[in-house]
Amino acid sequence: MPMSLADILEAMSATEHKRWNSWNDCMREWCRRDDFRSALPLLVRGEDPDFVAYIRRIADEATGEHLIIADIHKDTLI
Repeated sequence: MPMSLADILEAMSATEHKRWNSWNDCMREWCRRDDFRSALPLLVRGEDPDFVAYIRRIADEATGEHLIIADIHKDTLI
């Protein structure tokens, strides 16, 4: 079974963690751009499914879409 992101981050050295944070900040900045989000489906074609899910989640967070969806479904019973 593949390692979770939390497991990977926990196993990182301080230097690796700093690089990860820099990359993550950069990706979040790019995902705030409308043109980048529009191109994202093409850019991630053929990439690892876990990576695609992660980048899409960042893009959703950048637009606030995850908050809109949560608000729409807040009264939905599971």
